[in-house]
Amino acid sequence: MRTKKQIDASRANGAKSHGAASPEGKARIVAANLDTGMFAEYETLPWENRNELEEIQEEYYAQHPPASPEARALVDELIRCEWRLRRFHAIDDTILVRGYELGGKDPYADALTFLQHDKSFVRLQYRINSVHRAQRQILHELERIEARDRAAADAAPSSQTQLQVVGSLRSFPSTGVGPEEPESST
Repeated sequence: MRTKKQIDASRANGAKSHGAASPEGKARIVAANLDTGMFAEYETLPWENRNELEEIQEEYYAQHPPASPEARALVDELIRCEWRLRRFHAIDDTILVRGYELGGKDPYADALTFLQHDKSFVRLQYRINSVHRAQRQILHELERIEARDRAAADAAPSSQTQLQVVGSLRSFPSTGVGPEEPESST
């Protein structure tokens, strides 16, 4: 357990830190925030190929390079959707192949497998449909955010970075710093 002296020292040191001060330091932090770190080892199961997931990531980031944290989060979700759909289709194939192998040379092995696992197929199709819906919603939202980011970048003076412009979209109209203070009626 930490002592009171250690806690006080941590608070004092924390009060001294105000983040990056130089433009280079701030740019480095912004660039680090736009990189994805969301795809940990548990995203791939032991029998799945991690390189395939990395290829999907590269393809999506090349197609939709994020200009804001919101766009990055949506691209990450699209990647997850694509990965899940591939996993679910592999599961579907595995159920049928395994049923055929267990059924021997029976010409109706695929039909028997379907009858034996009909609830599994229904649950699997439900999950596939759910991911497809999410994927369509994410794409729609990503298109909206990309259009917003492009419009903001096009309207910005050339000296501003794209992230400064996108960040300015969050500014408030009166001061550009914070929420407007309500006017008092006194």
